[in-house]
Amino acid sequence: TLFAMTLISTFWSLFIIYFIYSVSAAIFWVAVWSYLFSNMSKKTAGEEFGFFSTFYDLAYTLSPFLTGFLSAILFFLPFYISCFLLSLAILVTLFFDGGAEKSKVQKPLIPLIKKEVKMIIKNSNFVIPLLLFIIFSYASLNVVYSFLPIILESYNFSYVLIGVIVAISWLPSSLLEIPVGYIIDSFKKQWLIFLSVAVFSLSVLLMAFFKDFYSIFFIMIIIGFLNVIFMNIIHSIASIFLFDKEKGIFSGIMTFTKDIGNVLGPFLGGLSLKIFGIQITFLLLSVISLMLALPFFWLFSNNVD
Repeated sequence: TLFAMTLISTFWSLFIIYFIYSVSAAIFWVAVWSYLFSNMSKKTAGEEFGFFSTFYDLAYTLSPFLTGFLSAILFFLPFYISCFLLSLAILVTLFFDGGAEKSKVQKPLIPLIKKEVKMIIKNSNFVIPLLLFIIFSYASLNVVYSFLPIILESYNFSYVLIGVIVAISWLPSSLLEIPVGYIIDSFKKQWLIFLSVAVFSLSVLLMAFFKDFYSIFFIMIIIGFLNVIFMNIIHSIASIFLFDKEKGIFSGIMTFTKDIGNVLGPFLGGLSLKIFGIQITFLLLSVISLMLALPFFWLFSNNVD
């Protein structure tokens, strides 16, 4: 699909190709989470996920810079290099697939789905709080990240300063994944959830009142750090549920729930910005986050060690 994007020039062609790309990406990430959960250690799940996320976030941070540089040489060069790297990754994965779970006899699909759905329903007291926290995390963070450049531009920031703040907001993700994973493995997760949501509420509240570069700069570093905590907590808690259980369907449910958050955040955030403006939008997000901190603590207190 990436190579096909270099050959088309009409809207509907691009729409169809990107739809196919999105479907394949969804399948890919479900497989990735399932593979990770299959090979994690229960005691060090947070640290191991942090190690994985370090490289993911590093690539996420570097790719815009590299793409811009390569596009200046040849516009479609990033697409060609991506196709090559993806092909290489497929070959490497096929060569080093010994760590994946294997079964001599393929299990029937329908009974497997029924078994996994029953397992999820049986553990709904654990699953529902986790899925709600996933929706909250992705929706709330997307309210900030999706509209940050637009908000900064409305404050008359130059494009250079906007780029600096957006880049710095991802810096904690690149540097702190492994240390945060270790912290999550060492402390009670319900307290980390409560504190991180409360600090996020305070950070968003400050965003409503401070409009100068240095204030927003440091606030976004804090929010970037909280982003690391949210993501590591989600996958560390999920790994507790998924050990010694089938993983495919629940990994798919997690990915679907993330997408719900990714849709709700920008949609509701954009609607609120349109109706109420920047300050009221951040105030609402701050109040909602603070109101959810205690319920999340209570929901997880009896289900997570």
